[in-house]
Amino acid sequence: MNAYLPNRIICLTEETTETIYMLGEQDRIVGISGFTVRPPEARKEKPKVSAFTSAKIDKILDLKPDLVLGFSDLQADIAAELIRSGIDVYIFNQRSVAGILQMITTVGSLVGQSNKACAWVASIETKISRLKKSTPDSKPVIYFEEWDEPNISGIQWVAELIEIAGGIDCFPELSNESLAKDRIIAEPMEVVKRNPDIIVGSWCGKKFRPDHVAARPHWNEIKAVQNQQLHEIKSPNILQPGPAALTDGLDQLCEIIDQWQIDHTNQPHRTLKKKDSSPFSIRIFMERDSDAVIQLWQECQLTVPWNDPQKDIQRKLNKDSALFLIGEINGEVVASLMGGYDGHRGWINYLAVAPKHQKNGYAKKLIAYFEHQLAQQGCPKINLQIRDTNIEVQKFYQSLGYETEKSVSMGKRLITDN
Repeated sequence: MNAYLPNRIICLTEETTETIYMLGEQDRIVGISGFTVRPPEARKEKPKVSAFTSAKIDKILDLKPDLVLGFSDLQADIAAELIRSGIDVYIFNQRSVAGILQMITTVGSLVGQSNKACAWVASIETKISRLKKSTPDSKPVIYFEEWDEPNISGIQWVAELIEIAGGIDCFPELSNESLAKDRIIAEPMEVVKRNPDIIVGSWCGKKFRPDHVAARPHWNEIKAVQNQQLHEIKSPNILQPGPAALTDGLDQLCEIIDQWQIDHTNQPHRTLKKKDSSPFSIRIFMERDSDAVIQLWQECQLTVPWNDPQKDIQRKLNKDSALFLIGEINGEVVASLMGGYDGHRGWINYLAVAPKHQKNGYAKKLIAYFEHQLAQQGCPKINLQIRDTNIEVQKFYQSLGYETEKSVSMGKRLITDN
């Protein structure tokens, strides 16, 4: 099957690059957009072959791609020229959160990682559902500015993320317009009239300047300006219609809205961490995580002489990696759970949280996420093994509803690692 998958992919925009890296299939990429900043290693490793509306066609052809991935009608001319040269081209056109998730699912199928992609999508759907359920009665009106001269409001997926995070988009009638020129706010005084509680700037390609925004005529009358609620979210984190918007972009919107809730209602709708304010996120293991995960297991004293952790990881990847979970903070691997489901029972192995990040509830979050994934697959029960001398871990699982059963654990080694 793998022989028929594309092995020389060129990504004309950043979101497909990040998706393929996220799925652990980055070796298939032979060229990327010059605007790519996520993930940072892509910019270091891969040749740059395009801007956004232009591309080095000769360089692309020299790389002999078997698939080129692009985005929207703005890259139609590039696509047409490549197609005339005999290259397979797939152009995405996602403008909504649902469209982003569909793109990620499709890319997963194209690179032979459909299970990983679907598991990642399911995790984002769970996150969105949880955030919607925690939405407060009092919601701030948010003006999202994609460009300053002229003023351009946010695109559809940004408006949807604002709503998911617990806010109200200031210009909902413009968000469905796919072209930036159709989201221009012709009269800046209209923003003053709508009087947003929060202003979020993400000026694609340049730094957001709150002082310039506050100095606009009559904008000092806006509540967001008066209360110093002017924030920046970097454009690669939210204006990229891919994984970034649904992770870092959404997380930053939640942090901004949470802080507004504290300042103006004294009731945050999500608990802001005091001990560890960095966002903890859960994703599927990728091969590049191997060294960090093994180091984590060693720090947590989970490795034993008769098991080779590298071989354990490889065996898991060969079987099914969709339930091999990683917890990270700002790109640093801080937790792991190697889960499985054999059609009868679920299993938990290698649950670990870095010592410096323990007591923050990260292990509980990993387990809750894993349990949710198994429940969706129809798994009736989870089993796990704990050494009878590890009383502290037994108490931890008991606090989560796990019970000691009257059974004997038996095993037979088929392969000797060491």
